[in-house]
Amino acid sequence: MPRERWLPWLAPALLLAVAANQLRLVATEDLSPWLGGGFGMFSTLDQGSNRRIRAFALYGPYEREIRPATTLGDVERRARVHPTEPNLDRLTLALIDSGAVPPPLPAALRLEVWRASFDPETLAPRWERLREHRVELRRGR
Repeated sequence: MPRERWLPWLAPALLLAVAANQLRLVATEDLSPWLGGGFGMFSTLDQGSNRRIRAFALYGPYEREIRPATTLGDVERRARVHPTEPNLDRLTLALIDSGAVPPPLPAALRLEVWRASFDPETLAPRWERLREHRVELRRGR
């Protein structure tokens, strides 16, 4: 096939590939529809700033919510907009390293990623949990 015939189709094909990949990541990995090259910003409010992460230190049968005193920057933002296991693992380490986890070191940390949404019938705002991630911690880290 001559180059002149397929070259005009290259840009649309690449755009479709990026859009298809973005739809896959939104459906399978809870990527914020505002990211990844898609057009979700035109159809949803599910952007990173409308998501929350809650962290809990697990001490046997008890748990304590962790609220970091400072922002964790890019690590926290990545975990909010694309809550994959590696991103949530990095956030767990950042919480420990920042001193947000009070001593003694808990047996585990549990992270929850929540997004704001609206009830389809009443349009009342609500929070829905996207993911829950648990990381077992070793004593004496």
